[in-house]
Amino acid sequence: MKKSNNLYSKAIKKYNSGYIDHALELCEKSIALNINNAAAINLKGLLLYFKGDLDNSRRLWKMNSQINKDKIAGRYLEDTLKDKERFNLYREALELINNLNINEAYLKLKKCSESDFNSINVNNHLALCCIKKGNYDMGLQYLNKVIQMDKKNNFALMQKKSLKKYANNNNSISRYKAVIILSIVVITLGFTILMRFFNGDNKPLFYKQDKIKISENEIYKAKKIEMKENVEPNNNNDNNIVRETQLKEEKFSQSQLKEFINKKDFENLLRYIEKWNNKDLSINDKALYSKARDLLEKEGAQYFYNKGHEYLKSNKYKEAKYFLEKAQSVGSKAYFLPDTLYMLGIVHENMEDIEKSIYYYSLYHSKYPNGVYEDVTLYKLALLYKDIDINKSKSYASILASRFKDSMYNNSLIKEILNMKK
Repeated sequence: MKKSNNLYSKAIKKYNSGYIDHALELCEKSIALNINNAAAINLKGLLLYFKGDLDNSRRLWKMNSQINKDKIAGRYLEDTLKDKERFNLYREALELINNLNINEAYLKLKKCSESDFNSINVNNHLALCCIKKGNYDMGLQYLNKVIQMDKKNNFALMQKKSLKKYANNNNSISRYKAVIILSIVVITLGFTILMRFFNGDNKPLFYKQDKIKISENEIYKAKKIEMKENVEPNNNNDNNIVRETQLKEEKFSQSQLKEFINKKDFENLLRYIEKWNNKDLSINDKALYSKARDLLEKEGAQYFYNKGHEYLKSNKYKEAKYFLEKAQSVGSKAYFLPDTLYMLGIVHENMEDIEKSIYYYSLYHSKYPNGVYEDVTLYKLALLYKDIDINKSKSYASILASRFKDSMYNNSLIKEILNMKK
């Protein structure tokens, strides 16, 4: 009896320290030594309850209530009467997440969180919903709740690591760009000072006539380049007029770019950035261009992702494709990048472009094997390959069945594929 109680006390300490699985093992050892240790039975039931195992937690409390006449176990049983409904809500929320209905999923999960039942899984997916909506601080709060209970929870640790990586990437990008801009300004200023001394004149450093000469020279060079690239040489006066008009249109406009930045007009901002990518720009133009790119990476990517998501929910697949592809190009290091691959798979599947759909699902599977949508991605790949390549279909079905035994997607269709002859 004493040894059983000691093991129970250790289980309590392990749970309070965030080692829920170790606590469960100690409870089992305690109960094995003394089947009448009501406290150990209740604790084991409670730990399973937090992990979402309603049937086994109820079975333990029912046994404890009947055999040991434990009143606490009886109260636990009464409190679980609504938990079956909550478990169904939780499963509905998972399906909504897989169908990218994040707001609806979040509301269902909030109802689930009214009870401690399945709290680890519920908080993990509440965090996921917050992160997908761009509310990273709230997402982190939910993840910390999980880690407080289960320090080795892979899902929460992976999500938290990704969040930190995303934040660090944004900070490092900003610092890197700031250093580059500052370096360019310093080098240019130093070069200008040196040129003043080499010229040997007594004119002020920023003498007006010098500035005019430099500007005229740059305009001449620019005209020369544009004439070679865009206009065939011709002495006709009408062609010269057309050529001058084209040059004006091609000129980098700081005022226009500033307007896009201030209004956060991300669509026009991206068009402008793409147009002037890898072009020869002045120092000031480069600084503004860099600022525009930084804004696109920090906020524009989220804008394109949200637009793509909304269009996908409205079944406007061409529009969704456009915005999701832009989100990918701008947010190459964004947290939601895996989601865009999965969404593009859905988009192309609904557009009946099976080849592209398989491409994006396969890319998701190879890049993010532990991702949130891995089970549904495997399911879709198995079904899409069913009538194309049965060997590949069976391969994906096999991975799904072995890795995600409890997934809603490990269903009769997967069993049917696995039983098909090659």
